Amino acid sequence: MWSGGSFIYLPPGVSVDLPLQAYFRLNVANIGQFERTLIIADEGAKVHYVEGCTAPIYSTDSLHSGVIEIVVKSNARVRYTTIQNWSTNVYNLVTQRAIVHDG
Repeated sequence: MWSGGSFIYLPPGVSVDLPLQAYFRLNVANIGQFERTLIIADEGAKVHYVEGCTAPIYSTDSLHSGVIEIVVKSNARVRYTTIQNWSTNVYNLVTQRAIVHDG
């Protein structure tokens, strides 16, 4: 289950020169956000992905639960950057995984 996210697939040999960007924001108080990001860079592909997450300051607790999965095939390159700006009453639970193939 997720409430938003990004899916990026780069075919073999494709190189993206400018960073790709996504921004996720908790817009409602006392709610959860379940974000999923999946990046697959096929052989020889290159990408830089920048992800931003934030929420206004609410008087009640909120939850951000994200899953980031990155698959990097042979001779590919993925640069992943995350920028997070949470208030003290946002619980941030994130799982990040990468599978990197030889090459």
